[in-house]
Amino acid sequence: MMYKASVTLNGQIQTITSEYNSKKDFAADLRRNGYKVQFVATSETFEAESDKYNERRERRNSIARYTRAAEKASRERIAEQEAEEEQTTAEQPETLQEVETMRFKKDYFAVNTKKIDKYNAIRFDSDIEFYVTNCTEAQEPEAIRKAVEKFVDELKKHGGAEILVDSLEMSLRFDEIGPECTFNEIRNGGNAFEIEINRGGDKDLFIYIRICEHQEAPKPETIKPFDELTEEEIENMIAEEVEKEYFGEPAAAVPNLYRNEPDNVPEVREMLRSCSHIQFDWRRNHAVFYKHEREIGRAFNVDNMDLQKMARSLGKSYDRTW
Repeated sequence: MMYKASVTLNGQIQTITSEYNSKKDFAADLRRNGYKVQFVATSETFEAESDKYNERRERRNSIARYTRAAEKASRERIAEQEAEEEQTTAEQPETLQEVETMRFKKDYFAVNTKKIDKYNAIRFDSDIEFYVTNCTEAQEPEAIRKAVEKFVDELKKHGGAEILVDSLEMSLRFDEIGPECTFNEIRNGGNAFEIEINRGGDKDLFIYIRICEHQEAPKPETIKPFDELTEEEIENMIAEEVEKEYFGEPAAAVPNLYRNEPDNVPEVREMLRSCSHIQFDWRRNHAVFYKHEREIGRAFNVDNMDLQKMARSLGKSYDRTW
């Protein structure tokens, strides 16, 4: 796919277009060649992504300008205090000097959920930004790790983001975090992960993190009040309870149903879920599905699937005619 990247080299902004399998691979190659990547997008979304990037950069630069001005105004006020500390240190040479540590200030934290009908999913999208002081360039990896840890803490407080939390904690455990790990497959129904850093001075850093997950949408409630049930529905409910008692809960999914799937896969899958017994007629190469000794359907050409293994994994009784 053709991608466009906005990059800087020696302080000069450039736009590079190339064909790659993913944004992540494109960005990784650009960084290996000495470019600083601002963002990667498709040709159709490049202008919109450029506007978003410039908006974020302007906001950070405004904060950086304000911070530098505030620091300059405070230098005279704290000059006497620094002089006193230096004098104390000179008089007590054995006293350990305090090492400056990074300080994190959360700029914002947002969580958005949106129903995606096309994929029958809920998009859980969250991003956060930190302003970090006392952070040198050598400390950037440590600062990013701490920012991700703080992001995890925020997501845990919010709730409903267990999958995202697991993903981030796994990345932390295996030390797989950094701007080079950025990917964005939202337009294809996938997920997104982004870490972006921007310096506001020699020891000031802005860290932006975003993570997005498509989660399966909850199914609508279909339980009817008991007094609205028909006699057939009540009989089916009783039969299902009996089946659970003897055979356990039916499997939620039937993996690897066929080696080469024919057209009747949905019907066969439903029969496998619903039945209590399977009988395989190897001469005619078909299977008969029973529910409480009542035939509920048949499937043909079943030598294309591991029927006995499937029955065992689903807790169904099985026999084969000779």
